[in-house]
Amino acid sequence: MTTYLEALTDIGSQVNDPDLETYKERAKAHFIRAINTLIESGKYSENDYQGYIKLITDLDLSSTYDATSLDVTRVEGIYPSPGGSEVFNVVRKETSDVAKISRNPEMSPGYEDVFWWRIGSNIYAQVASVSAIDLSSVTFDMEYTTGVDDDAWVDGTDLQAAANYLSLKIVRDAIGIATQTLIAETAGE
Repeated sequence: MTTYLEALTDIGSQVNDPDLETYKERAKAHFIRAINTLIESGKYSENDYQGYIKLITDLDLSSTYDATSLDVTRVEGIYPSPGGSEVFNVVRKETSDVAKISRNPEMSPGYEDVFWWRIGSNIYAQVASVSAIDLSSVTFDMEYTTGVDDDAWVDGTDLQAAANYLSLKIVRDAIGIATQTLIAETAGE
């Protein structure tokens, strides 16, 4: 178990502030930023941050979906909603690949494919010009990660408790990044 205060104390102790009298707020900001950066990197599994994974059901992708209100840090996946009779493939595409589709028809979705991608807080979907899938008649479920926000955390918050779960690995890595950032930031002080 690691508490929020223990993580911050680890960071503060590296800049000669183990009691967090001077750098507590900066340590908090760097720690939270490091956690979110690590999650966005895709180098960790969902098990490392499962307290921040959410699900939205019955997502309509027949037009651009605006996910602003969801505080999406990372989309883990989009899947056909259960109960539908259609069988098709849902494939994530990078925006760079989507841009190539118009120039290279061989990269277009197949007859039973739905391509999706994210730009900022908007989620887009595309099917083939002749497709087995009518996006206006199917819905999707989206698994996503919310941004880690410490507004509800207090010093004693257990970072491995179910509601806040972050693995020891991601906490340790975030402490390391936050520490290096704070050391660089305070080098001239």
